[in-house]
Amino acid sequence: MLEMPSEASVSGMSFTVTDGGELYLKGCLEISAYEAERIAVGTSLGTLEIVGKALDIPKYADGELTVRGEIISVSILREG
Repeated sequence: MLEMPSEASVSGMSFTVTDGGELYLKGCLEISAYEAERIAVGTSLGTLEIVGKALDIPKYADGELTVRGEIISVSILREG
């Protein structure tokens, strides 16, 4: 179950999670971890962590990212 709103937008970074198991992110700076159960993405706010099952990145270009799979949670991990 997703604990955040299905759509969020903050400080140049925004993401949307669909019922079909896709997450669309604008404002991606880098992919710092890419595993089937966890993807970590650098953004202007910190690290966006996506946890789930069978996660895949079918699109990554020009700061935009698409993640597919069973998304369990999405968190923003801030440093400091």
